[in-house]
Amino acid sequence: MALLAPDVMLIGEAPGYQGTRRTGVPFGSEHIITGGMPEVHFFKDTDGFERAYTSDRIYKEPTSTIMWRKISKYEKLPLLWAVYPLHPHQLGNTESNRTPSRSEVTAMKGHLQKLLHIVQPKTVLALGNTAKTTLDDLGIDTQKLRHPARGGGPIFEQQLDEFIEIL
Repeated sequence: MALLAPDVMLIGEAPGYQGTRRTGVPFGSEHIITGGMPEVHFFKDTDGFERAYTSDRIYKEPTSTIMWRKISKYEKLPLLWAVYPLHPHQLGNTESNRTPSRSEVTAMKGHLQKLLHIVQPKTVLALGNTAKTTLDDLGIDTQKLRHPARGGGPIFEQQLDEFIEIL
């Protein structure tokens, strides 16, 4: 059996409440996974996928939408992960996001290090400052990409194209 070994690992900060928290899929919102973005072929066959929440609303997550719209065009997908792979939220409000604390990120560094050791990607890309700082702390050679949020989508897409092109 051949194993797929990603050449690129793209590491973000943490799951958001509108995306990964609801699906368990890195950078994956319910909207994408349930076929709301037909151009994303990776999720065409969603047999076996069942929403974890029963509300009528199908959540969209802006960063996920930008991420999957871009990476679905590549021949080989990067492995997606987060320096803090759990959903950090405001106390008492799971429908919120917050930056993970330094101690939370520190508690997960060993897991990230083990994953990097297992996968051994050729290139590690950091999505935003938290990911870049964490990877620097681990001594991992990485390039920082602009986070797609708050208007950064076009810059993120251009930077990712540039890195993928040189691989």
